[in-house]
Amino acid sequence: SEDGSYLWPYVIYTTVGQPSTQAFEARDVQGQPVAGTIEFFGYDTSHITINADGTVTGQQEDSISTDYSGTRVWARVDGDTLQYPAHVKVLSQTYNFDYIEVDGGNVTLYYPRSIDGTDYQSLVEQYDYLDLLDQGYEVEKFLTNSVPHGGQRQIVTIEPEEDYDFRHCRNLVGTLRLTYEIGGSDFSNCFMIPYLPGKSPRTDVVYHEFGHAFQLESNVYARSMGNNFIYTEAWANLMFTAVPQIFNEDPASFPLSPSAVQASQAMYDFKVDQQSGRFDDWIASGAALSDLNSNIVHGIALHHRGDRPVEFYQRFFLLFQNEFEDDLNDILEAVESNDSTGVHTFFAAQLSAVVQQDLLPTFRDDYNYPLDSDLFDTAFDRFTQILDASIFTDVEEIGGFAAGSFDAHVFPNPVISEATFRVDFELPGPTKIDVYDSIGRRILRTQIQDQSRNVSYRADFSSFPAGVYFYRVSRNSSSTSGSFVLSH
Repeated sequence: SEDGSYLWPYVIYTTVGQPSTQAFEARDVQGQPVAGTIEFFGYDTSHITINADGTVTGQQEDSISTDYSGTRVWARVDGDTLQYPAHVKVLSQTYNFDYIEVDGGNVTLYYPRSIDGTDYQSLVEQYDYLDLLDQGYEVEKFLTNSVPHGGQRQIVTIEPEEDYDFRHCRNLVGTLRLTYEIGGSDFSNCFMIPYLPGKSPRTDVVYHEFGHAFQLESNVYARSMGNNFIYTEAWANLMFTAVPQIFNEDPASFPLSPSAVQASQAMYDFKVDQQSGRFDDWIASGAALSDLNSNIVHGIALHHRGDRPVEFYQRFFLLFQNEFEDDLNDILEAVESNDSTGVHTFFAAQLSAVVQQDLLPTFRDDYNYPLDSDLFDTAFDRFTQILDASIFTDVEEIGGFAAGSFDAHVFPNPVISEATFRVDFELPGPTKIDVYDSIGRRILRTQIQDQSRNVSYRADFSSFPAGVYFYRVSRNSSSTSGSFVLSH
């Protein structure tokens, strides 16, 4: 079924030998009950029993020896399968759960109104959690230039948590086991996250899982990074620093209440300090590649994002769009055939293109990356061409963020044989101009030592075929990009 129908509640908690206080029912996309005879299937019968009234009785407690605890439950009504399943967790003791469901513009929030007398609803409302989720979804849409998670319905389930230093799905912390699940159609994109009573909600966990959700949809990501744990986690970690950063940079586009801003910023500050500290320690120790972990890779990205982090994140996530797979096919084939060296080369070239600086010596000499220099050069140039063409149109502002701190123009445009680059800078310094053809090959690089604020440079393109070309002009740590048409 593709009609948005689902089992409700999304999660039922029960104990061994005791029926749950809630019963499953079928609902349509508007949240209304679906009439008819319901049949449950696809669940572990040694784990739970589903009773005639839709309640659930646990047969054995959830195991913590595997990645995910609990079991999924599917259902059909009068023979028609509901589109989305639900989940059951069998806990070690009974809790007085009272859950509430609220709908936002992009997500549904499902959380305990209270647990054994603890008032969670006031905490959720205090931090405007639904507002954070809805705006986080909008930021992801902006970053990835796509509809997040294929447009599937988004459910965020909050579970109580008492200990900050939990581990994913593998141990008991406080009173409840934790599960974060993001599995596309397997679990209808449910995010289960801990909530810290009296503290800000764990917004970083949601944004991290948002990142994983996009990975599931990206063929470019799958072919370039595969199942490499280091990059999978580091890539997703960037989402939980990107989202609050963009909240702060562009409050008009992503407005939040003061309490929501406070909650998100507090988590961002903690994570940045944590990751940056680990990265600095790693650099100081001169550790080898074998000591890398997801925090270190995340630290590398944070270290190189420069003075325009919003532009950094926008360029970083856009490169994984499926629309670029054909343009990158030869590079992806080379990465796939080079195992670890290919993956590391892709990441180093990607980060170089994102920050618009050749970082090969840094990754090779300072970070001990195994790199293929020829593949790096090809990938760096191609990534640069794709990113600049996708994000910038001449020097206009895209998405509310400036493409550069100076103006650059090419005239005439279309170009017949010779083109003049005219650049007006705010600050003095040497100028670099790069020109790329339509498949990302660099055909021109020139260094101009004239450090005046108004620079002109004439180039002859009469020997190149007609078509669309892209340019990047750089001075100091700033750059801007654009395109021109060559028409003989």
